[in-house]
Amino acid sequence: MLALLLQALSYPAGLNTTVSSGSWVLALQRCNGASTYTLHGLWPPTNDCGGPPFSEAAIKSIESQLSVYWASCPEYSQSNLEFWDHEWTKHGTCSGLDEKPFFSAALSLRNQYASKCAAANADACELSCSGAHGPCH
Repeated sequence: MLALLLQALSYPAGLNTTVSSGSWVLALQRCNGASTYTLHGLWPPTNDCGGPPFSEAAIKSIESQLSVYWASCPEYSQSNLEFWDHEWTKHGTCSGLDEKPFFSAALSLRNQYASKCAAANADACELSCSGAHGPCH
C-alpha cells in the first residue's frame, strides 16, 4: 500500500513514514521555507473510488481554514482549488464522508497531530490513523 502511495505522489526529501497497511494516512508537509505543517492529505485505505465531483461551494464555510492549513505549496505550482479537487477526487470520495465533513475531519486531525510531525523535524510526515477521526500515531 505504501509503495503505491509513494509511486503516485512525489514527496519532499526527509519523508518520515510510520504507516501500516489498511490504516488511514494523515500526511503533513512543510512547504519550502515554512516552519509549520500543512495538510498534504487524509487518505483512506483505498483510492479513486468515484463519486460526486469536487464542489468549492461545499467547503466555502471552511475555505479560509483550508487556505491556511491545507494550502498547496508554491513549489508545486498548483492552486489550492486544484489541490483540494485532487484530494477529494482521489481520496475523499473513498472516505465514506461527504465533502465538507471529509475536509473538516482532516483539519481537526492536523490540529491534533501536527506536533508529532514537528517532533520528527522532517519536511513531510505520515501518521497512521484508525479512521477519519483518529487516533493517529
